[in-house]
Amino acid sequence: MQEDRVNRPYHGEQSMPHTSRHPARLRPSRRAAWAAALCSAAALLAACNIQKADNRPPEEIISERAAARWQAMMNREYAKAYEYVAPSVRSVMSLDGYKRRYNILSDQHPSSWKKAEVRGVSCDSSDACTAKVYLETQIHVPKFQGMRATAETEERWILQDGQWWVHLR
Repeated sequence: MQEDRVNRPYHGEQSMPHTSRHPARLRPSRRAAWAAALCSAAALLAACNIQKADNRPPEEIISERAAARWQAMMNREYAKAYEYVAPSVRSVMSLDGYKRRYNILSDQHPSSWKKAEVRGVSCDSSDACTAKVYLETQIHVPKFQGMRATAETEERWILQDGQWWVHLR
């Protein structure tokens, strides 16, 4: 009776003579299916461009990311700059909302920012830092056309999902 249970086919399977049912030994068709699944998973992981953990100090990472964000703003690559905004903020602020925040009327509108320089980053906790950014802007008001203004602003950066993001209020 016990021997009969061992040789019975699994649900939905047809009986195959001389085939081992031991789970460690897969039939050739199953081996090929597993190999294909593993190759697909490896290709998917490679396509996702999974980043290695960045072991640099947060100040260095934030300085680099803040400079890259402002470079994108100066180059009128607003969608690229928007990618540096915290996912929690992007969930409630669209790209158009981001552009309105900076008074960007169109992608063809001349960039007001002529220079951006990160002048320091200080962290008050392991997941929140402040970047000081010096900005030089071109004035587009007719009476003051051609003049430049400078300012230093502070940006809040937060660690979310293993990455540093600017947190717009």
